[in-house]
Amino acid sequence: MPFVAGITAPNLDTISEKRLMEMADSPSPGRPRPTLRNMKDIYFGTVNLGSDDSKIVFLFPGKKEDPLLKSLLTACEESRYQCSVATSPEGALAQLAGVLHSIMVVDARHQANFDPEVFVREMNSSQMEDVLTLVAIVSSLSDQVVPGLISVGYSRILPVEDCERRLLMELKMAENAEAKLRRKIMFAYALFEAVDHSNDSIEITTPHSDGEIMYVNKSFEEITEYSSDEAVGLKLSEIFGVNEIASRSDLSGSGGRGSFRKTERAWEGESVSKQKSGSVLRQHVKFLPIANSLQRILHYVTIRNNPHEGSRLPRLKINGSPVMGESTVSLQTRKSLGSFSAKSMIMKETPMWKVIYLLRQTTELPDCTAAIRETLDHAVDILLKLPEQLYTLPEDASKEDPDAKDFVNGLMRNTRRFSFNVDQLKRQEGNQYSAQNYHRVAPAKLRDVLQNSLTWEFDIMRLEQLCQHQTLYYLGLEIFNAFNVCKFLRIEEKCLGNWLQLMEKNYHRKNLYHNSTHAADVLQCAAYFIQSMQENEFGLEDAEICSILIACVIHDLDHPARTNPFLCNTNHELAVLYNDTAVLENHHSALAFKLTRKHSSSNIFKHLDKSVYSTMRSAIIDLVMATDMSRHFEHLTKFKALLSTVDTDSPAISSLTTEQQLVVKRVLVKTADISNAGRPLNLCVEWAKRIAGEYMAQCEEEKKYNLPLVLPAFEKSVCFLPKTQVQFVDFFISELYEVWNNYLEIPNLLIHVRSNYEHWKKEVALKERRSSNEV
Repeated sequence: MPFVAGITAPNLDTISEKRLMEMADSPSPGRPRPTLRNMKDIYFGTVNLGSDDSKIVFLFPGKKEDPLLKSLLTACEESRYQCSVATSPEGALAQLAGVLHSIMVVDARHQANFDPEVFVREMNSSQMEDVLTLVAIVSSLSDQVVPGLISVGYSRILPVEDCERRLLMELKMAENAEAKLRRKIMFAYALFEAVDHSNDSIEITTPHSDGEIMYVNKSFEEITEYSSDEAVGLKLSEIFGVNEIASRSDLSGSGGRGSFRKTERAWEGESVSKQKSGSVLRQHVKFLPIANSLQRILHYVTIRNNPHEGSRLPRLKINGSPVMGESTVSLQTRKSLGSFSAKSMIMKETPMWKVIYLLRQTTELPDCTAAIRETLDHAVDILLKLPEQLYTLPEDASKEDPDAKDFVNGLMRNTRRFSFNVDQLKRQEGNQYSAQNYHRVAPAKLRDVLQNSLTWEFDIMRLEQLCQHQTLYYLGLEIFNAFNVCKFLRIEEKCLGNWLQLMEKNYHRKNLYHNSTHAADVLQCAAYFIQSMQENEFGLEDAEICSILIACVIHDLDHPARTNPFLCNTNHELAVLYNDTAVLENHHSALAFKLTRKHSSSNIFKHLDKSVYSTMRSAIIDLVMATDMSRHFEHLTKFKALLSTVDTDSPAISSLTTEQQLVVKRVLVKTADISNAGRPLNLCVEWAKRIAGEYMAQCEEEKKYNLPLVLPAFEKSVCFLPKTQVQFVDFFISELYEVWNNYLEIPNLLIHVRSNYEHWKKEVALKERRSSNEV
């Protein structure tokens, strides 16, 4: 912090030297005179910052033998000041390196090749003013250069007349003012950094029971979900419980109010606060009234324990695998991700994790008995191993009352019950449809592109260009044939082709992003994942493969290029139809089945047994619903919990429970749906431009109709594409790709994610440098 410019010395003609020295040396009222041990020591509260060893640098450009310089040096050395001389600005700055505080005496008399004002401006740009007191020597106080010197930062102006005596007085005053103040300020910087990075939440408020928040640290932001900009200026009651506010209003007496108690210097107790999302937290709170010497309270400092602190420690483990606050990604994968992997370790909390954390905290209470601790540990073990059982009756419940189980499950389910019955599927395969197979050969210009359809580097944009936006049709035929879908569905390839053309027709080509090319891209990505699972003997059934591929084809059918919140805000007919819940996802699947069943020539399900069709229909709908981004962290958290309980050395999906199999397949489709960030850079950039274009158009429409901006970062006037991509990877992609790679091991995916992320970060850094240069 630079010292305030423009302060001049008092009128020395009216103050005797003896009186000035007495003023400088006398202690503050009510405090004892310092002892010899601490005469020069500087104290900040109870902290001894050491002695004041200010250095004096004389800058007399080109004047090594100046008589005034000699007399000043003699006077200062006799007073035991540490002095040095510089004859150039560069030499003066070099002598300041590593010095906590210096006093620079500058010869500002008329100089031919030296401008004292320019020198200070250049020095300020290097932030040297933080450790420097500037004294200027002028011909007389009436010199016309004096106002300019004061304005740029010289805090003391000395005339040549009687300069030695005046300088010694100014040095003594500087020692007792700027030097000590700057040492304290620099130590305050260190304290501020410590507070800002404390794991506990800390805020400072105005001196009122329901005062305004003046400062919050990083842990406060993380715990309450309020950013510093949002929190500063809010009343305490807008975030914290009434018992805490009441306690602050009564600081007299030795007791307390509510659950708070008064200790020697602070008030402590339990307080309830609410996060920005509406979740409620209970924290242990200590708040201290900060008062001046007249006992007037100036601020409140409040310290709250971090309720997430325990969840960051890798102590909740099943079979040695961390399951909370620590990703189960291998060390090799973590290294390959590079710089962006750290942010993905941010805890994505769900109600289930909060319950687990509270149970674990209960086991650490002093009065928790061994028996209770063992029971709670068992409860945590159950929650971590089988989280899906929170929502269903236990399998053995039917032994006691089968009717009750069916009744309760019937009320709780909002979709058909489904699982793939192997015997049933074998009966389905045993009655193959033997009609002629109409194999349609792709045009020659497409064959070279399509032969790479099951590689990660597949160029979907090249295919889109060559086939004139019939991407879904040609790529769909190629991939469905690769996995023998027609054989399983017992249909001719002509029927499959008709269905693919029907689906493609109901994607809007005018959409920049949500068009049939995006559907084909998601299909290709899912096919690549399925191929990898087959190579690693994951054991997917034909019906499961078929359901995944069909779900990818229809997952954005008839997409209006607008988001779910936009449809809800505009009271769109689809939002009304689906009660503002997963509006687009419901529409995509409903329309797909409606169109498919409309004509026999394109009904790919027409030869399926009713039971098989019912099972596949439920599976397809479930996978389409999994693409709803509002449930991103729900699916991710369940998948992480699953990985902590399964044997990764035996990855067969058939070894998982039905619900666990669904979790894996949902994450497969989810990852395919947002795979753009992991594609080769040219494809990644093109997809990023397309989605940004759609979001920008939505923002323009929202502004046109005075609607709230759902995605304000994509407003044309402020949108910066690289920054949006960095944020998307940080908060959605990195952790999802890490855990998916830990399950399936797809190194190409992570290699491209890392390189693309670095590309976007470089673009952001470049713009920031340009902006700073312009300023």
